[in-house]
Amino acid sequence: MRQFVMALTFSRIIAGPIILFVSIFLEMHFTALVLFLFAALTDFLDGKLARDFRVESNVGALLDPIADKFLLLFSLMAITLITNDIYVGFMSSIILGREIWIAGLREFAIKHGKEYATKVSSLAKLKTSIQFISILMFFISFAFNYALVTFLASFLLFLSLLISIKSALSYTKEVFQN
Repeated sequence: MRQFVMALTFSRIIAGPIILFVSIFLEMHFTALVLFLFAALTDFLDGKLARDFRVESNVGALLDPIADKFLLLFSLMAITLITNDIYVGFMSSIILGREIWIAGLREFAIKHGKEYATKVSSLAKLKTSIQFISILMFFISFAFNYALVTFLASFLLFLSLLISIKSALSYTKEVFQN
C-alpha cells in the first residue's frame, strides 16, 4: 500500500509538466482537464489512504507538498500562457511567490524548533481547494470554450489569492512571534 500511495504522489509531480506540455504545445485542453482532475484527486486520495492504512512516511510527508507545488506551478503557467491575461499572470505570480515564502518559512521554523507554527491550517486547506477548483474551471473553459467559466475561474483565483495572502501572514506572524 505504501508504494501505491507514493505512486499517487509521484503521479502529481509528473502530471504538472505533462499538463503544461499538452495544453500549450498540443492544445489538447480536454486532455489537460482530465490529467488535472486525476492529479487533484490523487492529492486527496494519497493522504487519505496513507492515514487510513497507517502507511504515512517522512518521505511522503516531504513529497506531498512538493507534488502540490509542481501541479500548481505548471498548471498556473499553462493557464497564464493560454489566457495571455496580465491579471491572471499577476495573481499566479503572487500565489507562487507565497508558496516559495511558506516553504522557506517552514525550513526556518524547523531550524528554530517551531514546526508547530507552520502545520497546515484549515485556511491553507481551503486555499488549496479553491485554487484547484479555479484551475479545474479554467481547464473546463479551455476544453469547451466557455467564456463565463473563464470569468468565474478568474474570480475564484482572485479569492484564492486573498486567502493565500491571509494564510501567509498568519504563518509568518506565528513563526516570528515569541
